[in-house]
Amino acid sequence: EPERSVIEFDTVNQDGIATNNKLEKLRSNFRTARWIGLLRSVLATTDEDLRNKRLAALGTLAQDETEEATTLRFYRVTYSTLPQDWENPPLRRDLLAEIRVRPPPLADDGP
Repeated sequence: EPERSVIEFDTVNQDGIATNNKLEKLRSNFRTARWIGLLRSVLATTDEDLRNKRLAALGTLAQDETEEATTLRFYRVTYSTLPQDWENPPLRRDLLAEIRVRPPPLADDGP
């Protein structure tokens, strides 16, 4: 089946609430070929530490979405490219990395 993989990420706030985000909205900052090359490079990285560094760098591009996040969860999301499937949910959503971007605030125990 014809398919394509993209990177999506969830931002997780201090309360553990996850919000899904698509990196595609950041695409306007790059020429198409450069953007596709960047994502393919990250997805093809087999060294876990290097891939996590690359994913964290992508996360910094999405600063507006990550302001309240304590954790970023990055996924390889695979979609069918068949026109009749465009509105369907993804075929697969595989966790690539979970990266802590800032520690959760300390509990306020009061005076």
